[in-house]
Amino acid sequence: MLRVNLLAVGVALVLGACTRENVRPADGGVLDTGQTDAVVTGPDGARDGAGPLDLPSRDLSDPDFPLSRDLPATPDLPTKPDLPTKPDLTPKPDLPPKPDLGPGGCATNADCPGKAQFCSLPLGCTPPGTCQPRPFNCSFIYDPVCGCDGKDYSNACLANAQGVSVKHKGTCASAGSCTQIRTDYATTVAVAKKCAPMLPVLQCTAVVEKDLACGCSTAVNQTNVTEYTKLIALQQQWNTLQCDKQPWACPAIPCPSVSTGKCDAATGQCVDVP
Repeated sequence: MLRVNLLAVGVALVLGACTRENVRPADGGVLDTGQTDAVVTGPDGARDGAGPLDLPSRDLSDPDFPLSRDLPATPDLPTKPDLPTKPDLTPKPDLPPKPDLGPGGCATNADCPGKAQFCSLPLGCTPPGTCQPRPFNCSFIYDPVCGCDGKDYSNACLANAQGVSVKHKGTCASAGSCTQIRTDYATTVAVAKKCAPMLPVLQCTAVVEKDLACGCSTAVNQTNVTEYTKLIALQQQWNTLQCDKQPWACPAIPCPSVSTGKCDAATGQCVDVP
């Protein structure tokens, strides 16, 4: 009886051992016994593609599990130093000096106190002027003038009432004609002053206005008949267009009185004789 029991125990041990080990099949492979860590391999030890590859899993909450590859930090590039700016060497034009207005003088209406006054500029609109009250009782007599704003007014009083000084008598459209007359007159005077010192006749006895705006006189040679005649005609045109108050650069001192002239032997020009 005891022998039968020992035999049964031995058989049980043998069967238990067989369930825990891999049984090699007839083709030399290894069978999976159902354990999760077993891998089916072929005769050469390579993995059999028929079965899935069961890799061990990792807990992502594990702090030691690397989620990403740490790359080396990029070194900071050195910043470029601020270069000093080049100085502006462009020459700047000199500002024109402000005109000397003198005591109580003005250049524009803004220089006068209140809107009841305006800056009354001299004929030609060249500062300085003086602050004057604006007239308010003007007649409507038509005596046209050209204002310093380039507009025509029926008379000087109406222009001043608008705070505008008078540039010249006559309409602004006549200024071009007056400028041309004055230019032609100055050119003609230069030719009319030519004289011949060797001639015994008097040549520089005629006196004309050298500057039509200011009335300065000069002696010319009356034997230059063509030029002298042209001077007389240009003077008549000047007076007809009322160009006597154009903005020309008149001398600060009064014109010298000229009675006659003499023919200068060195220059061949008539020289004024007071």
